[in-house]
Amino acid sequence: MLTAPSIAELCDACGILFGPEIEISLDLLRYLRLSGLKAAYRKKVFETHPDRAKTLGEDEAKMNAHFVRHGTLSMQKMEEIVGKQHDHNRKVFWGNWR
Repeated sequence: MLTAPSIAELCDACGILFGPEIEISLDLLRYLRLSGLKAAYRKKVFETHPDRAKTLGEDEAKMNAHFVRHGTLSMQKMEEIVGKQHDHNRKVFWGNWR
């Protein structure tokens, strides 16, 4: 069984999925919903897709490799936490991070 990611790991995962423009905070982590998380992931997949790299004239492997490696892991970490937000133990779960 995997251990729950730390706040730092979740903030890093948010940075990968949502980009450096977004201010990552505990409030954002609490606010996130699975639909928003999936939308951000799909957007990043589109932006880093090898076919898009060809269109932009960039190296396919370089453009896609970083996101495939880090983005997928980030998505898994975030899904684990966001999914737990909907559990009946939500207040107990998030209460540990105050």
